Amino acid sequence: MSKKTFLKITIGVGILAFALLFTSQSILAKKQLTGYQIMKIQKRVQKAKTEYQEQQMLLIDKNGKTRKRSVREFGKETGKDIHKAMITFLSPSNIRGTALLTWQNKERQDDQWLYQPARRKLQRIGTGSKGEYFMGTDLTYEDMQSEELEHFKYRLMKREKLGGVWCYKVEAKPKTKEKKRESNYSKRILWVHTKHFYTIQTNFYDRRGRYVKQMKARKFKNVGGKLWRPDETVTLNKKLKHKTVIKVTKRTVNRGIAAKVFKKEYLTARSHM
Repeated sequence: MSKKTFLKITIGVGILAFALLFTSQSILAKKQLTGYQIMKIQKRVQKAKTEYQEQQMLLIDKNGKTRKRSVREFGKETGKDIHKAMITFLSPSNIRGTALLTWQNKERQDDQWLYQPARRKLQRIGTGSKGEYFMGTDLTYEDMQSEELEHFKYRLMKREKLGGVWCYKVEAKPKTKEKKRESNYSKRILWVHTKHFYTIQTNFYDRRGRYVKQMKARKFKNVGGKLWRPDETVTLNKKLKHKTVIKVTKRTVNRGIAAKVFKKEYLTARSHM
């Protein structure tokens, strides 16, 4: 083989290798999910028609003092991507029957009502109260609302391991003027499992951009098909040095729940107690 022929072959191989590398990189770039796509997949694969939970809730202050709560939670899809939820306390006795009813809305904030047995009436949770903590927990009424993807801007920051698990690290910021005005958070950072698309951890930042709270889910289980749920969540309030631990003791998914459970009259008639 002459030097000229060898040189032509070498150059040809080099060009082919570069072309293959460029093509493979282009394919990978096309397959790279955006932050919005990640959250959209999560919403699709982790959605249940109905869900029921029994929970043990622990409220732990900065001195380690613990208060215990027993809770039942109901959820149901009542329209296309429209859900309703009801949470009620079973114990201790002084808050037994206290309940929160949430109706999802697509174009505006969810409707929420708090029922207190002593008053025997529903109290509507107004926009100005969404940032208040729910029943001594580290969860605000805003945290307990549904999330409309169109109201937020999602940015994929990077892929990284969290606790040995590969995750998408996604930044979520209010997108619309209305949502920016309503939300008590300037942004959230979420770690989403790259294979199963459930959220492992969420860090919350207040309107001034200060890191104020972390919610971490653990002990995940497959509860049917592509559905995964945590048996325990821990919410750590950095500002108050307070912690809320929720342990699921019983769960059913995609089984019948009567529509009446999510009616205001169901609460005022004390049928949930």
